[in-house]
Amino acid sequence: LISDVAILPEGAIIDALGIVQMMGSKQAQKVGKDKLPSENKSQGDKVFKRTITLWDESGTSIDISLWAKLADFPLAPGMIVGIKRLKVGDFHGKQLTTMKDSEMIIEPVHPRTENLKAKKGDKSFGDNISSLTSKGKQTVTVRKIAEIKDALGKLPTNEQAYFSLVGTLHTINHEKSFYFLSCEKCKKKVEAEGGKFRCKNCANESDNCNVVYMFSIRVDDGTGDIWIYVFVDSGNTIVWKTAQEMKDLNEKESKE
Repeated sequence: LISDVAILPEGAIIDALGIVQMMGSKQAQKVGKDKLPSENKSQGDKVFKRTITLWDESGTSIDISLWAKLADFPLAPGMIVGIKRLKVGDFHGKQLTTMKDSEMIIEPVHPRTENLKAKKGDKSFGDNISSLTSKGKQTVTVRKIAEIKDALGKLPTNEQAYFSLVGTLHTINHEKSFYFLSCEKCKKKVEAEGGKFRCKNCANESDNCNVVYMFSIRVDDGTGDIWIYVFVDSGNTIVWKTAQEMKDLNEKESKE
């Protein structure tokens, strides 16, 4: 479900199924030649992009950037589409973007498709969709923790807000392991089994995995304190070591 994207780390690869809510115009974008899909090499350093908004039965929508040939896909608001292999972005909210091997299908054969058809006809449901993608004017900047807590207390259910704060790092919660083994394919947690790393989410099995941060910190600014979850690259900045380096150090200390 689209609502699940809210807790996924940046860079995760997912599939999406939903209803087209809005469509932007197709625009030519300048990108490095090394980033162009092979079928667009002849266009020099430009590739086409179109942004659509997709929503589903979770009552949540998200913006998706369609690149290259997918920008020309014959879509219209109200269509049910499935998109394979989308990459999660996280800048002023969540977004999804297609990749070179992404695929799009109109009304795919899937157990959720009939449910989406029913939701599409429910006007009261469609009028109460919340977005994971922040539109500029919806972003709220607050510097004091007391103000942030007050704003969060008044925030309507299922809505999100974005804040910036300046404070002092007071505590890093390390009661549990603050990194985990991540699937190279979908970025979800993997389990070590018989010398291999197996992912229950995408069934990928590999000799290798990624080590990524996931922990919480307590920040204080004099007006109050607040716990904040830290993921992936933000952890590198706080700890001054990568998650892999921290894992290697912990294993070395446990052997001594």
